[in-house]
Amino acid sequence: MSFLFGIFRRLSIRSKILAGYALLMVPVLVLLGLTWFGANRIMATADMLRNDSVPTLASLEALRSAGTHFIETTNTYALINAVARQPGEPENPFGADKKTELSAAVDEFTTALRRYEETGVALNDDARRYRSNIAFSCHDIVKYGEKIEQLVAARTGPMVILQARERFETKAQNFRALIRGAVGVEQAEFDERQAQLNGDIRLSMLVAAGVGLLVILATVYCGFHVADRVARPVRKLRDAAARVGEGQFGAPDLLETPDEVGELAGSFRRMVAKLQELMRSHRERAVVAEEASRAKSAFLATISHELRTPLNAIIGFSEILKNQMFGPLGSARYRGYVDDIYGSAVHLLSLVNDLLDLAKAEAGKQELHEDVLDVGEIVGICRRLMAERAHDAGVRLDIVDRLAGCLFCGDERKMRQIILNLLSNAVKFTPPGGLVTIDSGLSEDGGLQIAIRDTGIGMGTADITKALEPFGQVSDVLTRETGGTGLGLPLTVKLVELHGGRLAIESVPGRGTTVTLIFPSDRTVRPAAPQQVAHG
Repeated sequence: MSFLFGIFRRLSIRSKILAGYALLMVPVLVLLGLTWFGANRIMATADMLRNDSVPTLASLEALRSAGTHFIETTNTYALINAVARQPGEPENPFGADKKTELSAAVDEFTTALRRYEETGVALNDDARRYRSNIAFSCHDIVKYGEKIEQLVAARTGPMVILQARERFETKAQNFRALIRGAVGVEQAEFDERQAQLNGDIRLSMLVAAGVGLLVILATVYCGFHVADRVARPVRKLRDAAARVGEGQFGAPDLLETPDEVGELAGSFRRMVAKLQELMRSHRERAVVAEEASRAKSAFLATISHELRTPLNAIIGFSEILKNQMFGPLGSARYRGYVDDIYGSAVHLLSLVNDLLDLAKAEAGKQELHEDVLDVGEIVGICRRLMAERAHDAGVRLDIVDRLAGCLFCGDERKMRQIILNLLSNAVKFTPPGGLVTIDSGLSEDGGLQIAIRDTGIGMGTADITKALEPFGQVSDVLTRETGGTGLGLPLTVKLVELHGGRLAIESVPGRGTTVTLIFPSDRTVRPAAPQQVAHG
């Protein structure tokens, strides 16, 4: 048995299933063979009953009936004619009728005897003896019946006819006894065959039930055995996949069998080994990237601090020259150069501040100085700060306030920086005659929602992704036309996320852009309901 199980283990899954079905076919074939054998026995016994016992009993009953009729008719005929008749006296009319009836009874009796002799087969000595004796007795009483008929025809005396009738009745009693004995023998044979048939049926039913039970047990055993052999490695593979999915990249305990599941287990083991190698490589690269990111942030912070000192000096001295605090510069070209120096220095300082803020945000060093803010007031301040630039660009600024007096809990400087950055971008990319709208309201869950819409040049989906990356800009053409470093939008995203919010951009090229700021509802401060004064 262990040898067979060893062979079974080396089979493929398809072969295992086919082998299981083949094993199930053995008891099924045994059941079919036994059923066929039992059915043949039952049919053979039934044929014997139908072709032998039943017809023999029926022919015996017919012979008894015909014999009884013949005996009664003969006795009646003898009694009617056992009366002295005078010479020339006509025959009794009743005797003539009985003579006709007697002839018919003899024919019926002879026919019944012939059918009995042709029906069935005598299977034992008793049946053969009864069959022979009955035939002799039938011929004997027919002969005596004919003798009585001859005596009547010869007008023999009544005493002679009555004596012949008595001998005929003796023969008739013998016939009846033989018929009863034959019927008993045939009935016993019939009962025996009926009992045999019933026994064969019961045996076939028991065999069918027993083999059927064995088939069920074999089916259950083979089914569980095959299912266990097939499903166990699949379950192990499933559990190993679940552990890998949860991040446990240890070597899975999988058995590599020669079947398809074993091949899959080997492939899975190699995949896990490859994943372990990739994870080690990824961790190494992540450590290097994290160190590089820290170095970059430190570098940006250091450079920003170092650049702000000389830039403040440049701005201060250029502002003194611009205002000619210590006397006139002389040439108008000098004054133009001083204005350029001042504007470039201010722009460079703004860039340095953005770099420093972005470095702090990426390093997680940004902190919120929270207070309860009036967002409508902050939006108004930002609009006034951008009014001159919007006027120079030919862009109209509109404000829509739907806050209904609700306040916001956040960092005022950072909220102002967020809105200014978005307004600056909107004005920058909106052509003359365009419109920039600042729409403030509450979202469905009660959180602050600020939407800044413009009718500018818009951008595609790929451009949106690029614009959200640090130093990412939509195109070189726009960069040359509008300027900028690509730091404003990524910094804005960091500041919004610092407040627990998110930034969403919807844009269609040539039709404008909508930037929506969505903040959590727990930062919304609703105005207190007015208290009603009770009147006495």
